[in-house]
Amino acid sequence: MFSNDIAIHDNLMINISTIDRLFIAANVALDGKQSESNSENSFVRYEFLEFLVRIADMKYKVTKVFPTVS
Repeated sequence: MFSNDIAIHDNLMINISTIDRLFIAANVALDGKQSESNSENSFVRYEFLEFLVRIADMKYKVTKVFPTVS
């Protein structure tokens, strides 16, 4: 719903399946356990920031619009 609300989709590089993959990549538990405060379908702050950076990387760096994410 968030990605629809802020119109991240361009249907070229960023589509729903890309958003899903980036969400999963940013929300992975490295120790294999999800805590109660960080369930499988929600973000904590640092994961949300990582998600936004992954979107920027996909949308701008991978497409060579800009040489770096920053």
